[in-house]
Amino acid sequence: MIDSFEVKYRKIPVKVLIKGKTGTRDFIFIVDTGASHSIINAALLKSIGYLSSDFCKSENLMGFGGNSIKVDFLETRSIFCLGLKRSNFVIGVHDFKLSTFYDGILGVDFFLNHKLSIDFKNGIIELI
Repeated sequence: MIDSFEVKYRKIPVKVLIKGKTGTRDFIFIVDTGASHSIINAALLKSIGYLSSDFCKSENLMGFGGNSIKVDFLETRSIFCLGLKRSNFVIGVHDFKLSTFYDGILGVDFFLNHKLSIDFKNGIIELI
């Protein structure tokens, strides 16, 4: 599936549909091919029925600058983006700063075993 983005903002926002325990909701994630894990803002979990008691594990993840952050993980019912549906997808949960304009980060874990093409000249992202 092909989607477009505005190159001038230097971010690649994509619509992500997550099915939770009590419903399904659209979110806006930023594609980050340098992130090993996908992460959602913890404040948004209640809207689809998840609680902190649903966390299945915790890990310390290292950022590019060497900072370590504790991230909890939960298994979603499904996640859908760019035409790809992943059932039982495990996603990280972290408290984002209030000034954040997106709901999460879509990392490499979502794209594994697929071809991702990003055309920065024309502002097109395609998952094959």
